Amino acid sequence: MKWPLSKKMETSLLTCVIHKGEKLKMYCLDHSQLCCSKCFELNHSQCSKVTQISELTNSQPTGLEGL
Repeated sequence: MKWPLSKKMETSLLTCVIHKGEKLKMYCLDHSQLCCSKCFELNHSQCSKVTQISELTNSQPTGLEGL
């Protein structure tokens, strides 16, 4: 089912709150957090269970439906 969201809202939900402008691309199971590339480099590089969001959805995300 598709959610009726504006493009601005969708972009806001898919963007890292710490590193403005960076897209959320990974999920750290160790910390139960979504993270961008910069978050991964700074805080999650030693974590054992970091997975690309696209792998978790078994497809390439095309928007919020992919998450």
